[in-house]
Amino acid sequence: DLNDKRNPKRILAWRSAISHVPQSIYLVDGSIEENIAFGIPPEEINYLKLKKVAKTSQAHMFIKNLANGYKTKVGERGIKLSGGQRQRIGIARALYRDSKILILDEATSALDTQTESRVIKEILKYSKSITLIMIAHRTSTLSACDRIISLKDGSI
Repeated sequence: DLNDKRNPKRILAWRSAISHVPQSIYLVDGSIEENIAFGIPPEEINYLKLKKVAKTSQAHMFIKNLANGYKTKVGERGIKLSGGQRQRIGIARALYRDSKILILDEATSALDTQTESRVIKEILKYSKSITLIMIAHRTSTLSACDRIISLKDGSI
């Protein structure tokens, strides 16, 4: 019971086990590395992990081709990046947290189908102990899912 009054830390532990990547990614007016390792002081960023999650989210190649690489400033709300680039950074951020449950809520909608397919394939390889919940309109996005629940006209 997540709401057990005798164990109030249970709900906090449950919440900290989840990473959610929405369709619209919030990025701070900082560097790419700060946005991936969101909330981690710069001196504590694990750069090997940062690059690993960027590669998994298919962001590493576009990042390394930027003039300042991972130090590139993204502008207010990531205005200097495309929608797909912002989404890949959001996915990398979620992976950086090492959550046990990853919820992708239309998180790849701005990606072309080939990039989306590579992202999902790499996420599944990234960790076998992760529960992945995907919400998508494109059925091709869900091709790797074990179970698909379809909602139509308010019914399952």
